[in-house]
Amino acid sequence: MQRRWITVVVTGLTMIGSATARAADSREAREREARKACFTGNVDRGVEILVDLYGETGHPNYIYKQARCFERNGKYDQALLSYEDYLRKATNLPEADRGQVEKSIDELRAKLASTATRPWAHSSRARDHA
Repeated sequence: MQRRWITVVVTGLTMIGSATARAADSREAREREARKACFTGNVDRGVEILVDLYGETGHPNYIYKQARCFERNGKYDQALLSYEDYLRKATNLPEADRGQVEKSIDELRAKLASTATRPWAHSSRARDHA
């Protein structure tokens, strides 16, 4: 009877370990997919995957990765919101890392302010008349 119990426990632990390994592999594959989408300009797909991963894990690094994806693709207003959300959720962030994120926020605010004061800078009409 005791051997059967041990067998059941070992089998159960093996199954749990296998499921955990499959989930980790799946998560890593989706992280790679999100990274590829962000690097190739498919922002919506990359962020969608990262939002799902955050929903599953609750880990704020996925919010940070969303911010990086937005920033990399010139969506500065969305990047700014994501960085600010990241700082709210990453409660145990080392001071050096917090400082780097705050620096990114400051740089984004400057870019957005610059764009707001020079709306003509990005229009094709302004380039045609230059």
